[in-house]
Amino acid sequence: MSDKEVFGEDAAPATLKNKQGATAPQANQPTTTEWLNKARALEEKKDWQGLKDHALQWTKAEPGNSVAWYGLGLAYDDTKQYAKAIEAYRQAIRVSPDYADAWNNLGAANTGTKQYAKAIEAYQQAIRVKPDHVNAWSNLGYTYLNTKQYAKAIEAYQQAIRIKPELAEVWYNLGFAYKYSGQTDKVKEVYERLNAIDTNMADHFFNNVVMPGR
Repeated sequence: MSDKEVFGEDAAPATLKNKQGATAPQANQPTTTEWLNKARALEEKKDWQGLKDHALQWTKAEPGNSVAWYGLGLAYDDTKQYAKAIEAYRQAIRVSPDYADAWNNLGAANTGTKQYAKAIEAYQQAIRVKPDHVNAWSNLGYTYLNTKQYAKAIEAYQQAIRIKPELAEVWYNLGFAYKYSGQTDKVKEVYERLNAIDTNMADHFFNNVVMPGR
């Protein structure tokens, strides 16, 4: 499945970093930092209904804040309301066109609705903005794998591994791409690499990819 980004330390390109698009708080209204901190707390608790309600209020209070729309997208995404998530992420991108995590999550939401061409485009935009966005590379590989574009899947997974060599799940999926493209020797190399990273996943890979049905 595709990996989404949540609220990270640098997840506020239109607020905490440069204030672009943020509005001054009205009397008795929370500050942008207070809105963000509460959203992070709700996300950490996986309180998606609470996050949705909070983000809806936040987008009304600060409609020019990309992170508010991003938070709304997260809430819809994690309750599989993909059409609403897509619109929220698009709104975040309208405010901050170089919001890499929003592009990545837009791709994941499009994957959830099997709009693979749109997902690929979104992941490519995330990578354009942030070339070392490991989840975008991994998600791009996953989407290419699901659309049987094995050579492109291999290339994307290799880029993800170049950035973070110890990602066992990416190695696992790369092995599938090698298998489907008929590169048996590469499958064995992936198994050896997985054995050095995660023996449990290596065993699963052996039983499901190297020697399925054994």
